[in-house]
Amino acid sequence: MNLIPWNTKPPLPVLILCLGMVLGLLWILIELIPSMGILGWLVVVIMGLPLYYLGELAGSEVFSPERGESLSPKTFSWKRVWYGLFLYLSVFLIAASLYYLNSVLEITRSFGAGN
Repeated sequence: MNLIPWNTKPPLPVLILCLGMVLGLLWILIELIPSMGILGWLVVVIMGLPLYYLGELAGSEVFSPERGESLSPKTFSWKRVWYGLFLYLSVFLIAASLYYLNSVLEITRSFGAGN
């Protein structure tokens, strides 16, 4: 199933791409440091590892070869594509809803502080 030969070194363009992604992520995080405060970063550090582990566990279960075979035995299947798209959109809608709820609560909290 896995076609990537992990026993060899990755080519230089892949390393450059990964380095660019890491530098871009650091650039974004540096912009967030002043706005999150110490408590926000503490929550990220404490909750980050368990959430990452749960995400990896869920991803390996949802996108396992057995799950793919149960959807369709073909090598390429639109049923699998729609399944992945549905899961992605579900997670995206939950995250967008939480973001919207947080922004509404922040606005409400800022109006309450002014009175």
